Amino acid sequence: MQYAFSKDIKLKSSFGLFHQFINQLEHFGEQGLNARTDFWVLSKPETGSQLKATKAALGVVYEPKNWLLDLEVYYNNTSGISSASSVLNMDGLIEGTGNSEVFGLGVLLKRKWNNFNFWINHTLSRNIFKSPSSSFGDFPSNNDQRHNLRIYNTYTWKKWNFSLSYSYKTGLPFSVLTGITQVTSEENPIVVNQLTYDELNNRKLGDYSRIDFGVAYRTKLFTDKTNLDARVSILNLLNTKNSFSKAHFISDTESMSPSQINSIETFQLQCTPQFSLRFYW
Repeated sequence: MQYAFSKDIKLKSSFGLFHQFINQLEHFGEQGLNARTDFWVLSKPETGSQLKATKAALGVVYEPKNWLLDLEVYYNNTSGISSASSVLNMDGLIEGTGNSEVFGLGVLLKRKWNNFNFWINHTLSRNIFKSPSSSFGDFPSNNDQRHNLRIYNTYTWKKWNFSLSYSYKTGLPFSVLTGITQVTSEENPIVVNQLTYDELNNRKLGDYSRIDFGVAYRTKLFTDKTNLDARVSILNLLNTKNSFSKAHFISDTESMSPSQINSIETFQLQCTPQFSLRFYW
């Protein structure tokens, strides 16, 4: 919904209720699994475990000649998020549902000068996961990133288009391992080694930073109805090392002897050239 105060200033708002019947399983803490592995499960109608989301946003748009300024505050609440973790309960893997709350502020600024375009987008947000079935209380969600900044520039000269962009994000959260606990039960007398954590998602990976550069050439071929679009780009131009996830696993989960803790850290895309050729009518 929008309301125009004047030709250049508009007030906008939105509100929605959403339901989803297939859920992505959230993992907190790892034991032999990468934290960023995606698992999807179907909801059970008899238990009412489908995702329910409430989303609301309020903002203002200021758009004078060749300028655009967009400010927006938003709130998202999602309930029924399926979670699984071997660290929520030392009796073993438990499954449960939790709620995710997101508060955010987004700012978008655009400016156009003849053949040159510039825009900058910054999001400040806080994403909290609430799990009633665990003793950890509220903690940052797996995708909680306080700052997300993007700067994009394009310049057009005749049939050529040049682009240069910069991305910055604060690091994703991960859980700091505190040790190994040996667990047994009446049903299973075998000693099982489990990773233990004092808190979940209590540390942040290194900040993400990346510069991309691209060149595109557009022209007509043979007839006015045949078009050619050729593009060359270099992703992560400076080859910045960006961490994506950090996981731990035990070398031997069923052993009376001390187990070895192994760590795996994965990284984002390195410097990568891309080329595309497209014909269209």
